[in-house]
Amino acid sequence: MSCRVAILGASGYTGSELLRCLLLRRAIAGDVELKALTSSSRAGRHLGSLLPQFAGADLPVLSLWEEVDWKEVDVAFCALPHGTTQEVIAKLWRHERLRIIDLSADFRLRDLALYERWYGKAHAAPELQGEACYGLSEWHGKGIAKSRLIANPGCYATACQLALLPVAERVDLETVFLSAASGASGAGRSLREDLLYCELNENFRPYATSGHRHVAEIEQGLCWRLGVAKVSPVSFVPHLLPLDRGIMVSMSARMRRGEGVSDLREAMAEAYAESIFVDVLDEGDVPSLKRVRGTNRCLLSVCADRREGWVVVFSAIDNLVKGASGQALQNMNLLLGLEEGTGLGGGAFLP
Repeated sequence: MSCRVAILGASGYTGSELLRCLLLRRAIAGDVELKALTSSSRAGRHLGSLLPQFAGADLPVLSLWEEVDWKEVDVAFCALPHGTTQEVIAKLWRHERLRIIDLSADFRLRDLALYERWYGKAHAAPELQGEACYGLSEWHGKGIAKSRLIANPGCYATACQLALLPVAERVDLETVFLSAASGASGAGRSLREDLLYCELNENFRPYATSGHRHVAEIEQGLCWRLGVAKVSPVSFVPHLLPLDRGIMVSMSARMRRGEGVSDLREAMAEAYAESIFVDVLDEGDVPSLKRVRGTNRCLLSVCADRREGWVVVFSAIDNLVKGASGQALQNMNLLLGLEEGTGLGGGAFLP
């Protein structure tokens, strides 16, 4: 059975990365038909004229999303900026056969007041918020398979939750400190002074030190995992790396009484025993970004801290793949009951 797909916002980093994954899936399985690629500012152009990696590829010409024949589409991927997707999805919702995977933040937070606090505006489609399933694939697969609207997680939220959720009951959450560093593609393709080459190169700096938006997702995930309404605020500090891709998370925490490093490693290994993309490394092994670059993998490592009773956990992903577009394709596979890993195989990009 062929799946007819549209990508809204195909010329951005997440949209183009998603297209790369879909073309790979089409070459392997032949079950994807690209019906539409949209761009609000570049309609009428061929994507290959903007992004040379797609030159010569058999692709639809970029169009406005309003011009798409949505009756001919089974799955729509929305790779649009935060705050703009809500109104678009509200208009697409009347097409009852259409499944939607949203890569923006617009449907990630269940609490509308929390959304307004972190994103600075009231939600434009509150009636659809309850329809969305949070798309952290390894933890919400059953819900994803039954939903029409999937809220793809944020990149930091993915890397942090994959590390934290399996051990949430085994550590003192008040002591959890998450330090994360991301490549520059996590900020998108928009022109910004702080992302200019001379500002970024040979530099490493923290940002959003008083609170990053993805921390709301992390705390929401912890509440879901623990079955509580509220958890202690999580300490989370992001940093900007002078790299194109990748996220590395270092998490330190004090273990609860009676817990040891081996217990946490075993809990993590058990949680992901059936996962094809999350690997818990052996004792003494730690992840690096080159080991996940271009893949949908997450590498986790559990290490003893020099402070007795404390643990350090590392999590590494490619922010554009497992942190965005790859997880979106993984969610499409779950949504349609297809082989979960199709189109997402292969090793890391090396060198």
